[in-house]
Amino acid sequence: VQPPGMGALSSNPTDGIGAQLTRLAQYVSPALGEYFLAVGVKFNSFRVLDAFALLVLRLNTNSMHFFIDLLGVATLKVPSESPEILAFIRLNIRASIDPQAGVILIQAQLTPESWLIAPECHLQGGVAYGLWLLGENAGDFVYCVGGYHPHFRLPAHYPRVPRLGFSWSISDAVSIKGDLYYALTPIAAMAGGHLSANWHSGDLKAWFNLGIDLLIQWKPFHYEASAYIEIGA
Repeated sequence: VQPPGMGALSSNPTDGIGAQLTRLAQYVSPALGEYFLAVGVKFNSFRVLDAFALLVLRLNTNSMHFFIDLLGVATLKVPSESPEILAFIRLNIRASIDPQAGVILIQAQLTPESWLIAPECHLQGGVAYGLWLLGENAGDFVYCVGGYHPHFRLPAHYPRVPRLGFSWSISDAVSIKGDLYYALTPIAAMAGGHLSANWHSGDLKAWFNLGIDLLIQWKPFHYEASAYIEIGA
């Protein structure tokens, strides 16, 4: 994908090479002793899932530090060949592996174009998986869908994950939104979800809100659970 602001690249490989390299330098800075290899692939699965993946291998010969990065975009359209689409989901995916530091990190996040049932029903959120094999965080891991419990003390090395949820303006008078999350670590497990709906017509308003949050920790042992339901007019 051509970065924004670069302008059109010439079809002639010998035309303006210096100018093109100058433009590329703001995105890929040259450094002595650093090498990289990039391989991209685009594929389609049953005409439902379109995906593009870019594998980047980086090597710093000064420190002999080796990195593996995977960047990707996956688009799901259901049904694939019908004008009446029920879902359009697009994910940005990034995976990073640092063998020397012993760190594996995989993240995926919904883009703003994603929706379900109707284009007005917007989807958001992400998922993440992290594993630390070496160093001060050796033995630590995290699997997270939609973020963490509000009272969980998030370690600095854990990925920040936005809430998995939806927001739907059904009409000018009715709107509904909800979210959920789940996370598992070596010391804690947590889950929760929230749903709210609002209706208004002139000076009349009505609403309801409900939610639940659960957190269990065993180092040190601690648990808490909270739930609420609110109905108003």
